[in-house]
Order: sequence, then C-alpha cells, then structure tokens
Amino acid sequence: MDRSIYRPGQTVYYKGIAIQKKQNTSSIVPKTALRIIIKNANYLEIKTLEVITNEFGSFSGEFVLPKTGLTGNFSIEATKPTPVGNILLYNTIDKENTFWADANFEYSRQDFKVEDYKRPKFEVTFDPSNESYQVNEAITVNGNAKAFAGSNITDAKVTFRIIRETNTTNGNYYSGKGFRPLSLLERPKRMPRVNSTLTLQQSQMTE
Repeated sequence: MDRSIYRPGQTVYYKGIAIQKKQNTSSIVPKTALRIIIKNANYLEIKTLEVITNEFGSFSGEFVLPKTGLTGNFSIEATKPTPVGNILLYNTIDKENTFWADANFEYSRQDFKVEDYKRPKFEVTFDPSNESYQVNEAITVNGNAKAFAGSNITDAKVTFRIIRETNTTNGNYYSGKGFRPLSLLERPKRMPRVNSTLTLQQSQMTE
C-alpha cells in the first residue's frame, strides 16, 4: 500500500506478490486469480476485487474509500477467487490446480487506518538534552516550529503540558550470588521523571 493512513474518499493503491512455500522452498505464483476483500472497522466487506497475478507473481490495483461512514482500522486481504457459474477461477495455466490443493493464505492481510484527519503543515522539533533534572528544578527547553514549505512559523499560539511519571524498582537486588529481595531500608525512594510534550496550535496551519 502507498501509505498507512487515509482519509474518507481517497483512492487506495495496493500491490502484492503471491509466494508459495513448500517445505523449505519458496516460489512465486504466476498467472493465478485472487480475490481481494476490503473490510471496514466493523469487519464488514465494503469492496471485493478480482485480480490475476502476472508472470512474476505480483498484482496491483486501486479502489476508492467511502466518503461517509465509520472510520478506524480497515483491512485488505487476498483469498481464493469467487466461483463463476460452476467454474472456479483457479490457476489459469495449471489445469490440475495443484496450487489450490495446498493453498494456505498466511500473511495475506494488511491493516490500514481511515481517519478524517487534518494534515499538518508544520513540524515542531526540540533541541536534544542529555541533562538530568530534579523535581522543582527550573529547566529551559528550546524548540523550533517550521512549516513544511521551509519557513519558520512566528507569532503562533503554543500550548504544552508537563507529564510526571514515577519509576520504581521491582524490589530485587542482583549480587554475584544472584537476585535477592531488598529490605524496606535498602529500597530506593521513588524518583519522579518529568516528560514534556508541546502542541503548536494555529488554525491557519492545518487544512
């Protein structure tokens, strides 16, 4: 697939290759019909497509996502082709259909997201810091907001939040003789760790 997340109504381009594994040998599966099934976030089929692998075992195609309806985790999956009358579109070359006799569709499904998101037009980066800080200590964080077009963003409203997490040990101590439990006096005190996240909010910078 050409990306991992799409918006409703967008065109999805996909490509795959059919590989057959027998014992320790892998080989491509050329000139073989496959059924492509698209399912929405409720695991309901929204589209089915029929494809035939080329001489190199690959196939490709495209489909348009619904403009309305449920968003979330969608999936695309390759499986056996659809019966046509009393004839099943098996391998178009091998009339004995030896491929389908042992066919097991492993790793034939790919998940992707469909979200009604707004594509950002800017990026926020922070200067790296290797310093260690303590609680209640004042620190300075330097960052830069730049539009994807290359220009710096000025006079934008910036909001951020501070998240404090607590890390603890599991109460065990390792010595040359192995692990042993720590006593209450030996156990280190809980040391909070401060993480910060920043979000740049400017309505004209998103579509």
